[in-house]
Amino acid sequence: MKKTLALLALAVAGCQDGPKVVAPESPSRSGALHEDLPAPPGFVYASNLTDTSPTAAFRVVNQVLEGKDQRVAGAVKFYKEAFPLHGWTLQSEEGDPRDAVRLVFVKKDERCAVDVKNASQTLVRSTVKVGRKE
Repeated sequence: MKKTLALLALAVAGCQDGPKVVAPESPSRSGALHEDLPAPPGFVYASNLTDTSPTAAFRVVNQVLEGKDQRVAGAVKFYKEAFPLHGWTLQSEEGDPRDAVRLVFVKKDERCAVDVKNASQTLVRSTVKVGRKE
């Protein structure tokens, strides 16, 4: 009887703070592996593969992100503003912001190519590839 009362007291004491609410990450953060490779708002990770060189001097990253009802120009603007905040320097830009754009960033020993294109009328696909700077 004393054991049952003790367990009941513990259970009631644990409920005084109420249930814990766990908020899921925003879709643009869910699946992220690298803080310095941010995703545009409204984009989700379709795949995110990564590896590191044996010396850890550089990473090999291949991310595919998809944004429903997004625009190429909006995603390009995001990358051009967000990546420099994480130490990346824009090296080149080519393409048409209405259809497809390639951005190339560099940082230390790494090179990052960001390809943003219309995958369909309602879907923009972004491919982020990081490798060794040549």
